[in-house]
Amino acid sequence: MAKKEKNIIVLIVIGSLILALLINLLLSSKWGFIPTCFSSKDWLGFWATYATGIFAVIIGYYAIVASNRNSRQAIVQQSEILIRQKSDEIFHEIYTEVKHQVRLTNLVRFTSTLSTINEDCIPQLKQDVLEKSSSISERHLQWVLIKSLYLNSEYVLQIAEEYNKVWNAVSQKMSECLNLEIKLFDYLEEIKSVDQHISILSKLLDVQKSMTINECRELEISEYEKQKEDVITKKGRLIRQYEELVPRLNQSLSSMQNIQDELLTASVKFLGQLSGFTFIPSSDSRTIRH
Repeated sequence: MAKKEKNIIVLIVIGSLILALLINLLLSSKWGFIPTCFSSKDWLGFWATYATGIFAVIIGYYAIVASNRNSRQAIVQQSEILIRQKSDEIFHEIYTEVKHQVRLTNLVRFTSTLSTINEDCIPQLKQDVLEKSSSISERHLQWVLIKSLYLNSEYVLQIAEEYNKVWNAVSQKMSECLNLEIKLFDYLEEIKSVDQHISILSKLLDVQKSMTINECRELEISEYEKQKEDVITKKGRLIRQYEELVPRLNQSLSSMQNIQDELLTASVKFLGQLSGFTFIPSSDSRTIRH
């Protein structure tokens, strides 16, 4: 029982005794302020009832205090449960986002399978790369939102700083790799288009040469041959650019392995440290340590 509650009970007892004294003075035969005809037995019954009443008041007060204390404890426990549940939800949201970021680093090594790629699949592969690039932007946006909502306290900012640096480095490197992959598929599509152009010009030349040769026909043949030569030159340039890009892309993808491992290590450390915090839902989304 708290000191305040004990003091109140003491005051009740003292007040009751003072009241009893006054009653005794008013009704006693010695002073006779209020004449009575109570016998000793009547007085004994009166004081027994009076004492019982005082005891009932004390017990009633204690019951009210205990009930209020239990109610407060129940409210506190319920609040703690709700905070824990909300904190778990926030941690799960952060964990899910970090997991998405780590999974995003699984870039496909297109260059290792280019020899077996069907040309008809290139548009779809290119679309996949574009979607991956778009996912990086989405992850950046989601990460900024999470940081502003849940990672804005001094303690969490300190442990999130290392992971944030690694994530930024990885996402930047991924964007570079994806841009190189887009260029690679652009070259493949252009080379395919040039091959089709060369095929058409070759057929036109065959048709022209199979017809009667005259001065006008010779000019047309000469023009087609010049166009074909220009297109073949363009194809050669595209092939050289493509061949120069392939080792750059392979090198970029190879260097991704190290930072992938760094991101995985940083994410495990970050989530491990973050699990020791309780996130309290509030207007400023503060975060406190257990």
